[in-house]
Amino acid sequence: MKVSVNLLLFTTHLTPKKSHRKLLADLKALGADGVEVPIFEGDPEHYANVGKYVFDQFGDACMTAVSMVDEKADPSSPNRRVRERALRQLMHRIDCARALGARALVGPFTSPWAVWPKRNGQTLFGDKLVAEMERRLENAVPVLREAADYAGQYGMRLLTEYLNPWELPYVNTFGQARIVAEKVDSPTFGILADTAHEAAGGGIEMFYRNVQALAGKYPLHIHISAPYHRGCISRSSVDWQFLSVLKSLNWQGHLVVELFNAVQPFASGARLNRESWTYEQCLNMASDAIGTARCQWERASSGLHFHNPVDAEE
Repeated sequence: MKVSVNLLLFTTHLTPKKSHRKLLADLKALGADGVEVPIFEGDPEHYANVGKYVFDQFGDACMTAVSMVDEKADPSSPNRRVRERALRQLMHRIDCARALGARALVGPFTSPWAVWPKRNGQTLFGDKLVAEMERRLENAVPVLREAADYAGQYGMRLLTEYLNPWELPYVNTFGQARIVAEKVDSPTFGILADTAHEAAGGGIEMFYRNVQALAGKYPLHIHISAPYHRGCISRSSVDWQFLSVLKSLNWQGHLVVELFNAVQPFASGARLNRESWTYEQCLNMASDAIGTARCQWERASSGLHFHNPVDAEE
């Protein structure tokens, strides 16, 4: 099992500067098989330059990139021009990821992170929010399909992430993300499942059913994060039985550990508390996460199966 490290623990923008080249070398020395590179700014030329340093350490066997959409480029917007801007932004970031050498671009793409819709100046909540976001999801589907098809032209994939309901107003469960994937219906569009965002959904059996339903149709990407504090993996409440689900269904992929330091925008963007750790502390947590993920994968059983049919959509 290959294990990568999401670089958001250290930075939101990887550059060719000496400290970032040292970061890549340090992660390699810890046993990381690859990295997931944030793409929030910059152009393809920048990422082609950065990609050389990543390739020097890891080759291209385990490379992904992570990004998101913003309020001015919202694929779910009722405004056609905003949706067009969203498609251009996604295509630009796919171009950056391709220049980097990444095989996939992942992140919350159905709507902007930490942005809630308003009506008559009032933020929507409850049933009104759900109804509004279900309408907006229909707006997003064609944008996401076209972006996924664009990625597919270059052998890449686009995978949307579901987030906790205090981070994203809708698409908060695996089941909801699965509905998105089925609506987009592209072999290059899939789901990012994160252990901190209820990877097991309504329980480990529901997770099994949803992964089973995806198999052979849409790609699946896995993040391992500690629920709530997003720090040390070995002392967290991750339900490691989800690895048995992946083994049982013969999932072929790699695990990406995602930890967060108090780097922007995560220090303030979504009313989330983030601790601030030193570089050495971050390296120690990355090492802990890499070792724990490999150990838990070895312990996981490939004999986990559920035979009674259940509704796997929520």
